[in-house]
Amino acid sequence: MDSWLTLTSEDAQLFMGSYVNRVTGVPVTSKNRQPIRAVMAQMTRGGTVLDVGCAKGAEIRELFDSRAYLGLDISPPLVELARVENPGFRFVRADATCLPFADRAFDFAICKSVLEHVPSEEIAVGIFRELARVGRRAIVVWHTPPIYDATELIVLHGYIPSPLYQNHYARTAFEFDDLRVDRRRIDEAFDLWVVERL
Repeated sequence: MDSWLTLTSEDAQLFMGSYVNRVTGVPVTSKNRQPIRAVMAQMTRGGTVLDVGCAKGAEIRELFDSRAYLGLDISPPLVELARVENPGFRFVRADATCLPFADRAFDFAICKSVLEHVPSEEIAVGIFRELARVGRRAIVVWHTPPIYDATELIVLHGYIPSPLYQNHYARTAFEFDDLRVDRRRIDEAFDLWVVERL
């Protein structure tokens, strides 16, 4: 996750911008990403929300109540951009593997398209547990095509110049004895997992 700590301000501007998928040729814009964020916003409505891996806060103004929302990211430039682009919303910089909050401090801890970017399955499992610790309910969204259901690890180069990579784990390999996970396929690109402590 060191590459996120060294992300430049220039690359932070490019991150979550509009670009063309190199494989499909389809433009990826905020409009393409909003439906899954809207599902998360609907599921969390009326509760306090910790958004782990919020990046620069795409679409949060349209989807979340600023009084109940706290965004968190490990990248200093992304947190700074989130603050600039989303006045009235709160953001902090912290590491998802060690969240600086008490148990059940939030009604919901959400995490969208983050676990694909951590360097190991062990760290991803640790983040799952942290989300379930600080949130009464955790909502995790995987941005992984169906091919990765049975794939151990594939590394793809990111879209921006910094050395960011995506690690695609076999989602079927994630089993927990201390967490209940309700897995839901949203569409061909997204899985949504609702996670609660047993």
